[in-house]
Amino acid sequence: MAKNIMMVFTIISILTGCSEDSKEIDQRTMVLGMGIDKVNDNEIQLSIQMPVIVSSIGGQGEEENSEFVTKTTTGPSLWEALTDLEAQTPTTLFFGHLNTVIISEQVAKDGIDEIIDFIDRRSPIDNQVHVLIASDVEAILNSESQLVFLPSLYIERFFEAEQKLSRTDILRLFEYRRDTNMISKSATIPIIYSDNNLTIQNFAVFKDDKMVDILYGKEAGLSRLLKDEELRNVNYTLPVPITEGENVEVSVSLNLNLDVSIIQHRPPKFNLDLDGNIEFIHLKTKDVELTHDLIDALKKELKKVIKEDILHTINKMQESHTEPWLFGHRIWVENPDDFDEEQWLNNEWPTAEFVINSDLEVEKIGQRGMLDKIKVGR
Repeated sequence: MAKNIMMVFTIISILTGCSEDSKEIDQRTMVLGMGIDKVNDNEIQLSIQMPVIVSSIGGQGEEENSEFVTKTTTGPSLWEALTDLEAQTPTTLFFGHLNTVIISEQVAKDGIDEIIDFIDRRSPIDNQVHVLIASDVEAILNSESQLVFLPSLYIERFFEAEQKLSRTDILRLFEYRRDTNMISKSATIPIIYSDNNLTIQNFAVFKDDKMVDILYGKEAGLSRLLKDEELRNVNYTLPVPITEGENVEVSVSLNLNLDVSIIQHRPPKFNLDLDGNIEFIHLKTKDVELTHDLIDALKKELKKVIKEDILHTINKMQESHTEPWLFGHRIWVENPDDFDEEQWLNNEWPTAEFVINSDLEVEKIGQRGMLDKIKVGR
């Protein structure tokens, strides 16, 4: 009996403990997107995107259409700006459904450490929130995509749909904090553009919470390969020699895997073993047959071009003394007592060498028949 009474009191205390923050949905304003920009050296601009339900009278009666509104204000700090926005809304701002935070390039270049800390401490913001960089934050939050009406939902669906793009990748709040806590204090954040429509591609590169560079196009794709050790659906179009002085333009799609190993610590030298499969997409001329000789020539050219692109991407980060791919972390794991972070970034990383070995095989030739198909019958 005593146990039953204690259980009842426990349940009551748990339920009443939640009542302080419990509110009906019509007493909350759901914040789905947040944008942070800078007006001048002393003023932060904060924008929040919220869905609203408006009623319209149709032929069959009253219908509900989902729309959104973006509210913007400025303040000497994020906290002051948020306080001002809360004063403009009749209900409580609720951040439990926040899924996108967009930071302007200007703010990113000055440093986002205070912003990340502010977002991370704000209850109940989830660590799964998307983080992006934009040149025009307000334009992004007010863009209406033809596919998804609410911009913050467009961003969420873009990444969750596993787009066949090698030019960018999802980054969440916890991933940024994890990466910047590694040895090199570096991370990459995807960039979103708003021209005629929303476009997500390229990476902003961060070191010590400041944006120091941008990886464009294939640089961004190969950055994913160097960090995640795999890359899917990267496209190449290149001329392949078929006879002396004659080339044919070939388009292919690649799935790549990477295995990284340390050859030596000082001077740092790494081995990159690359393997993957090739899918033929297009031959520019119908007069050229897809032969084994052409496939061999293509594989040779691809190995050469991919090696050049990987080394170019690495060299770009070496020049800025930024290393977002955990190469230094690998050395630290093997030899923590003899590792110096400052020495690594300023002296060792810029001169690190890489040996690249490639093994590429054709998986699909883009034709219904196989090259070695044997005719049956006459």
